[in-house]
Amino acid sequence: MNSPPLVIGLEVHVQLRTQTKLFSRSLHCYGAPRNTLVDPHCLGLPGTLPILQERAVELALRLAAALGMEISECSRFDRKHYFYPDLPKNYQITQQSHPLARGGALRLSVDQGSSAVAIQQLHLEEDAARCLHQEQETLLDFNRAGAPLVEVVTDPVITDALQAGEFLREMRRLVRWIGVSDGNMNEGSLRCDANISLDAEGFRGVVVEVKNLNSIAQVVEALDFEAARLRRAHREGRCPRAQTRFWSPSSRSTGVLREKESRADYRYLPDPDLPPLRISPARIGRAVAAIGELPLDCCLRFQDQFGISEEHAVQLTQNRMEAEYFEQVARRVGGPLAASWILSELRYHLHRTDCTISDSPVSAEDLAQLLSAAEKVSAPRSLIRGQLSRIFDGESTVAGFGAHCRRHRRPEEEVRETLDRILKENAALVVDYRRGKHGVLDHLMGLAFRDLGDGVDARQLRQWCQEELEG
Repeated sequence: MNSPPLVIGLEVHVQLRTQTKLFSRSLHCYGAPRNTLVDPHCLGLPGTLPILQERAVELALRLAAALGMEISECSRFDRKHYFYPDLPKNYQITQQSHPLARGGALRLSVDQGSSAVAIQQLHLEEDAARCLHQEQETLLDFNRAGAPLVEVVTDPVITDALQAGEFLREMRRLVRWIGVSDGNMNEGSLRCDANISLDAEGFRGVVVEVKNLNSIAQVVEALDFEAARLRRAHREGRCPRAQTRFWSPSSRSTGVLREKESRADYRYLPDPDLPPLRISPARIGRAVAAIGELPLDCCLRFQDQFGISEEHAVQLTQNRMEAEYFEQVARRVGGPLAASWILSELRYHLHRTDCTISDSPVSAEDLAQLLSAAEKVSAPRSLIRGQLSRIFDGESTVAGFGAHCRRHRRPEEEVRETLDRILKENAALVVDYRRGKHGVLDHLMGLAFRDLGDGVDARQLRQWCQEELEG
């Protein structure tokens, strides 16, 4: 029996990068002591009224524009009722019936003819408090309650778990690129609920929703688990119930959280305390202008303009600041050289010193100057690497690097004499190379570097070594 196809839709919650919460002036940030970023509104105290924060609307419009969505000139807020301790007022303010935007799609590859996932709608809503489940009790942290979210709902067009993971990776790259969210799933600023069903007789419309997914890997694993569970039920002639399930990382399986609610269970009604949200064409135009070049378009341009590989272009367009840094360096020293140093040595030192590229002690101009100076004097990579390390540690600067290289450079005569000696001492390896075992070249290079240290150009040394071996 052929396995019926999967039908998957995602609900992605993007926490917006604002200073305050969606309907109050309480501060909003990650990592504050528990229950310190609270106010009467997010605690659900009687007599409080919501006040919409305009910065959240601007960021939501920016994301909608980046997804090519049709933005509504008039959207409305609803109350979604449910009883749960993370929302003490017993309803969530959201946009169910009249969302901020509809339609649009997210491209999943730099290939212009590649697949794209259609978007159903995007709406604003407030976040709930964080539940900290313990053995005998559940603790609540209201710092997150009222935080501004946009929920991006896809059409049920995703066909497997890997495509769902690809969608989330591209969504995370997009929200970081256009500055609407930091997209950190481990901090809860990007979360996902996955809906899955089978396109088979008796299974259509029976949707299983999986929650508690804290990483892209968990989304993929949970969907694979549910796909296997649903297909097993299909083979056995059983129809599963529509449920909301949770993912358990420890057992790597899903479990029943509750029977799936219907729209009627939430008793949606228009929020009487909030007026309609009206968006002028001029405001939409400003949102479009704020986007600039999108990451996939930038990725294609980097390949064409600077001659770098697709893999490097994808890595360099994970955030806009690094892409801009690369472009500044590449215009001075060329794309392949700039990509090589940024993706290896620079990233290593940024991670080692806990810096971001925006506060790096080596600016784009510094790195371009360093690489240009090294090229003029044929400085070996090891010397440049050491200089970068000293700059990050505050022990040196870019200035004077060319003179430093010349002082430490080994004379050609010394390098050739050392190379000749090593080849004579390892005559058996020379014979192996001439019989076709070219892998021994790296071993001979290692012996040369052991004796010569940093003051030699690796490319020049390899060329001389090959000339001697093949002569």
